[in-house]
Amino acid sequence: MEWLRRHTLVLLPPGPDTVRCVRGLGPSYKGLTPLRRPIPAYPHGLHPASMWAASGAPRVIRPLHVAHFRLQGRASSPAFPAATIDRWLGCAFKDVGIFYNVLASVYVGCCGWAVRGGRKAYYRIFRTVELQETFYRVPRLETLERMRREAPAGFVFNMKAWQAVTHPSDSPTWRKMKKPPGDLARYGHLKPTRENLKAWETVLDMAEALRPRVVVIQTPPSFKATPKNVENAERFFRLISWGEFRLGWEPRGEWLEKAELAAKICGKYGLIHVVDLLKRRPAVSTPTIYARLHGLGHGEVNYSYRYTLEDLERLKDVLASEIGWDEAYLMFNNISMAEDAAKFTRILEG
Repeated sequence: MEWLRRHTLVLLPPGPDTVRCVRGLGPSYKGLTPLRRPIPAYPHGLHPASMWAASGAPRVIRPLHVAHFRLQGRASSPAFPAATIDRWLGCAFKDVGIFYNVLASVYVGCCGWAVRGGRKAYYRIFRTVELQETFYRVPRLETLERMRREAPAGFVFNMKAWQAVTHPSDSPTWRKMKKPPGDLARYGHLKPTRENLKAWETVLDMAEALRPRVVVIQTPPSFKATPKNVENAERFFRLISWGEFRLGWEPRGEWLEKAELAAKICGKYGLIHVVDLLKRRPAVSTPTIYARLHGLGHGEVNYSYRYTLEDLERLKDVLASEIGWDEAYLMFNNISMAEDAAKFTRILEG
């Protein structure tokens, strides 16, 4: 429990910036820095409180669990009895309080090996990557297995699903891809066809070799939010299976203005709604946040954009304001992705 003691804070109102019980927590409250401005309230009408970050801790603090404590020390929440938390933290709760900690992991990386020097150089800087090779073609399974074996302990792979499932055969990205068997018109756009379901089995084979945490399905703007496409998407997600990985969906185009449709499908089938957090919030809350950052400015993507420190501070604030998640992946997908991801990592580290 030593790690928990070092990375846990107890905030006790009434004052939004008051820390009245920090005994035994490692850094004193004077060593804490505000992570964001106080917010009016949390769900269920809880007291306002600031979020804080321990100086040097590379994690964003968020409410993992909220427990009310009475003056006599009994917890109103049976999930965290007061005596248990007191034993863990070495703290005596003297007032009504809110329990926070920083067990939520934040992974920052790039969409692709965007560091000069290849994978080995990348591993020295980042803890996660979104593999792009699995979108454009089907790598040899031995290659994916070797990639996983060579990665350092604790490194997290994510991967982008094969474009045969999501993009039609007339998409420019198909040009250099070895064509799959059968009628090409029956591929892409999440069609619940035999060909597309077979293509999904190929995605599962790649995932079994790589063992990613998240597989991202990205549908193009040509996959419009029509009743037929909604029906196809629902049938597709109902028919497919996936293993231990989480499945994320990044719908582009007019879906961005019809968040209720994305929320319906993601909520019904347990999908992560993949978004650019600096442009919009996920339509559904899930234990995993997955953001792909494509640059700011006009249009849906602006790959030439370089994120400013103000942009990245705002990204930290947006992430801190989201609730209900256990882990977050912030994947940069612009030309300067490696530089911007490294800057954001330094901001989180304080």
